[in-house]
Amino acid sequence: MINRQSRKDTRKLRIVLSTWGSTGDVQPFLALSDRLLKQGHKVRVCTSEIYRDRFTERGVDFYPVGAPFDLDRLDQAMDAIVQIKNPLQSAILIVKEGILYEADQPYWGCTLRKIGVAPKPLHRQDMTPKRLAKRINQVISSQSMPEKAKALMEKIEMEDGLTTAVRLIEAHATKMCPDHHCTS
Repeated sequence: MINRQSRKDTRKLRIVLSTWGSTGDVQPFLALSDRLLKQGHKVRVCTSEIYRDRFTERGVDFYPVGAPFDLDRLDQAMDAIVQIKNPLQSAILIVKEGILYEADQPYWGCTLRKIGVAPKPLHRQDMTPKRLAKRINQVISSQSMPEKAKALMEKIEMEDGLTTAVRLIEAHATKMCPDHHCTS
């Protein structure tokens, strides 16, 4: 449990956040940096150059990292996939377009399978339209996955992840930097 000290007692921290990915990966860091700024902390975000304006227009320091990627191509491919009603057609597009499969996807795939809301993860190197369609059909035909997914959704709706994240950052920084060298 985090010690919920009063706002007056919270030191103003210098915080660096780093993220990489598509808009869906970066979006939570916009909200988190906004909240941290509101709490009076100095925030710098390190991510792809294509997101610079989204952070700097909010008053967040920005530092570009990694090679730029074609966000428009990724967003177009994802929009096309969402609109396809046939799982096999979605699978073909994913394989054809080479949709990104990186970072935390293997972790979340295994985690979601473990709690019963997803099939066995399909690794990029093993992906074919037939295999992807099989996984999609496993989800569609499952009786337990939708029930478990609904229960998970209800738990997630009850969470205030943003407030929890800010409290965790403040608590960790206070513990790790007792001599105030992390403060402005």
